[in-house]
Amino acid sequence: MNTSQLQPGQQVILRQYHQSNSYSQQLTAIGLTPGTLVQVVRRAPLGDPIEIQFRGINLALRQSECQGIDWEQA
Repeated sequence: MNTSQLQPGQQVILRQYHQSNSYSQQLTAIGLTPGTLVQVVRRAPLGDPIEIQFRGINLALRQSECQGIDWEQA
């Protein structure tokens, strides 16, 4: 599943990054690595950005920045 399909309250696991770019490297550096359990906190009224929580960190992700991330249902 992709980021646009995630709903508030849902728990997912980051499966993989499709491409290695500076953004995916930054996410990896703060601990968002494949296999990480992620809780979807909320979405903005128009759906972008989305707020997630993992390992005690809350992070807002824009759809355009998350095109290459695959998630799986936890």
